[in-house]
Amino acid sequence: MEKVTWNSPYKGSVVKRVEERGNDKALVTFYVNVEVSRETKGKLETKSISKYFVVPVAYDGRSYGVYELPKFTHMEEKTTVKVEKATGLQKASSSPETTTVRRFLDTFFKSYTEDSTDKLAYILDDSTHIAGLNKSMEFVKIASADIYEGQKKGQYIVQSEVIMQDPESEMQFHTDYELTVKKDGERFVVSAMNESEGDKQ
Repeated sequence: MEKVTWNSPYKGSVVKRVEERGNDKALVTFYVNVEVSRETKGKLETKSISKYFVVPVAYDGRSYGVYELPKFTHMEEKTTVKVEKATGLQKASSSPETTTVRRFLDTFFKSYTEDSTDKLAYILDDSTHIAGLNKSMEFVKIASADIYEGQKKGQYIVQSEVIMQDPESEMQFHTDYELTVKKDGERFVVSAMNESEGDKQ
């Protein structure tokens, strides 16, 4: 420990790949983030570092364990898979109704993250069954929202980027959602989430 000059708190990790090595072993590749810091000449120096690690994991029928020391590795994350983009959608022109839809998104995602199933059901279409996050995440804000005309009058397709926060670590995450929003009397409700109306039927 006398030779250690940096503090390195763990900030988070993501599983990138799992390679099976027989029935009871696997190599799990993690992308690990740490923030290293040290004090030099009275000033605090900090750096963020991200590395890939391969962790050899085994299962003995009762529990999992690491059977060899983890190793550094590298992954090429480039892909030839193209992102699916909305096709055939016409962007809704700005109007009092689209402004109301945008405000409704704040209401929906706050309820989606914090409310019970009964409360969330109030802003869902009767035939829609969406399980909320039950306070496992906190809604921070809508980072962006694109509103498109739906197939029916009073229906909109909304593609949004939502910022949520883990209540324990206070880490924030950006997540993309696609909602089908429709007018139900004087209010708006969500009739589909991350699926098209056709997918529901």
